[in-house]
Amino acid sequence: MRFGENINYLWKMKKLFLITLLFCSAFSVKAQNLILNGSFEYNNCQSDRCFDLTDVEYNQIMDSSISFGYNQNLVSNGDIDLLKGGVASFTGFPIDTVYAQNGDWLIQIADFGDYYLYPTIFDTVFADTLFDAFSLELSDTLEIGTWYKLSFYFRKAYRPGINTMYRTGRLKVGASTFDDSFGVLIDTSVICDTIWLQQSFTFQATDTFRYVTCQPIREQQGVNYLAVDNFVLVETTEPVGIIENNKTKKLLKIVDILGRESKSKKGLLFYIYSDGTVEKKLIIE
Repeated sequence: MRFGENINYLWKMKKLFLITLLFCSAFSVKAQNLILNGSFEYNNCQSDRCFDLTDVEYNQIMDSSISFGYNQNLVSNGDIDLLKGGVASFTGFPIDTVYAQNGDWLIQIADFGDYYLYPTIFDTVFADTLFDAFSLELSDTLEIGTWYKLSFYFRKAYRPGINTMYRTGRLKVGASTFDDSFGVLIDTSVICDTIWLQQSFTFQATDTFRYVTCQPIREQQGVNYLAVDNFVLVETTEPVGIIENNKTKKLLKIVDILGRESKSKKGLLFYIYSDGTVEKKLIIE
């Protein structure tokens, strides 16, 4: 190889390396989670179970998250459970055990109806009004007009065969400029089951929001009792709102190192999926 050809070859390789670096960096920046404590790992719970936390108690031990629920029987309101994964909510009921979806911790939240039957030996009818609500602080305010993608995991915190007052329900998600108010509704989840389900959707910021907010909602009289974990918010270029779960992940396209759509089955390729994830594959034949 001549000297000039060698220089030209080295320049092309350097250019290719820089393009690869920029391409991968773009996805890395895009995938940065804006939620500071989306898996509730940063807390000061002194045991493996901090149960029935009032707003004041939750706010004292949890970092970058505020409880602002309502409970007519408590002065401080709120009733959130903070659990270390694998610990039963109630002592003596191991069937109630829920493992964290990500990390060690999760929280359980509820929305009680006005009236429900607690099937004890006395068949007591309770009159109660309660709902949990919380906010998650972001690392920065959202930019008006920018699209974002939010994903999280949730499931029913349900004790089969123990209590029939637990009903199906949903989780409504909002964005707020204040840490103690729900703000603007972004979306409402599907109905979940007793296994972790991922919910994700995109939305366009209409204000300089600084918090993601959540509140369980009932479908009928009784209790919608949910476990939630692993909230992730990233900037995205998707132009429309999407609701999907981890069972509907689809391959959108395959691009090469230059970002061009490719039908080739060899070389360095990037597989882009509907949930925003990207897989890099180096295929040599």
